[in-house]
Amino acid sequence: MSVFRRSRFIFWAIRELSFKYTQSLLVGVILGFILMTVLYSVFPFISQLTIGKVERIGLIGEYTPSNLPLAIQEKISFGLVKSSPNGSVEPKLALSWETTDSGKQYTFHLADTYTWHS
Repeated sequence: MSVFRRSRFIFWAIRELSFKYTQSLLVGVILGFILMTVLYSVFPFISQLTIGKVERIGLIGEYTPSNLPLAIQEKISFGLVKSSPNGSVEPKLALSWETTDSGKQYTFHLADTYTWHS
């Protein structure tokens, strides 16, 4: 019961003080806002000191593994082959490859210089 009485006392005390000092509180909030706005516009380096340098990285949008941008795909994994600017296919992780069964089956020979995991 004492917790309820104490919280009720604090509520009424804050309420009465805010009614008594409403005018002073309003003037203080308005003057503080005006002073802050003037200082940030007159001295722009203050905002650099308080906020600091912001560096935003990333891409905006919703992506799934099937529509992930190529720039991100290249940073998180390597492909077996890569396309050259002229459209031909060149080896990347695979040293070489063979096609069998009229191009339906591919056999890749992988480089031993990379670490593999399952």
